[in-house]
Amino acid sequence: MLTTSLAQLAGVVRLLDGHLAANKAQLAALVGSWMPELLTEFGVGPVAAAQLLVSWSHPERCRSAAAFAMLAGTTPLQAAPTPAPNPNRRCRVAGPVDGDQPRETAALRTGRFPLDEPLENTARLAAQRTVTAVRSPERTLSDTTLRTTQTAQALGLHPTTEPAVADLDLGAWAGTPLGDLPGDQLAAWTTDPSATPHGGESVRDLLDRVGAWLRTAAVLPGRTVVVTHPAVVRAVLLTALQALPESFWRIDVPPLPSTSLHARGDRWTLRHACLTL
Repeated sequence: MLTTSLAQLAGVVRLLDGHLAANKAQLAALVGSWMPELLTEFGVGPVAAAQLLVSWSHPERCRSAAAFAMLAGTTPLQAAPTPAPNPNRRCRVAGPVDGDQPRETAALRTGRFPLDEPLENTARLAAQRTVTAVRSPERTLSDTTLRTTQTAQALGLHPTTEPAVADLDLGAWAGTPLGDLPGDQLAAWTTDPSATPHGGESVRDLLDRVGAWLRTAAVLPGRTVVVTHPAVVRAVLLTALQALPESFWRIDVPPLPSTSLHARGDRWTLRHACLTL
């Protein structure tokens, strides 16, 4: 039986290898008919060339080596600022270093919902080490909590207060350890986007608030950097992708993440999500 299973598996591998070879040949033919010079570049094969062609959206998107690298979610070099005539409006949403990790503020380290704790020293140092990753924007926004304002300061930014990017209002749960909350209430909160067992703001309320702000931000010229909270990052992603509210808790936001979007008209397009600075 083992011999038969291995033989069948080998047959599947050979079949898939054949499909991959045929797919690569098709990609090579398509790229060769559209932009054959790409295939002469060192390190660019049919797959990379095809991805570049489908990712390209306007002449300024690949304006430099750094901008090209950002297509893959990496930025080894500082990308040059977008020229003023470019119709794109860009927004980078940076979360505070507290993220979802229990080590950056006292509340998260002890498993409590946050109140207004300051950053711990390790978190502040982590933000300071990434200061060169954030280029000077036309505007910087955050709410008034210590963890976002201190993160912005550590990044060398001077934010303006924007209530629309405030954290999800947890009502009576603020400062409460997770273990002290009734399991049925937690279950309702994490499965029903309209639930407000804490008496504060529901996930749908947050999505409405952030969605309204994104529609306003889409017409602002230049680049906007927002230093905000994991819940707001999730809301931005769901709104931009027009995803279901039930997906809210399925997005894992790491410490000090960077999420980048650009707008044409009133529609936002996601460039990258939740990359650690």
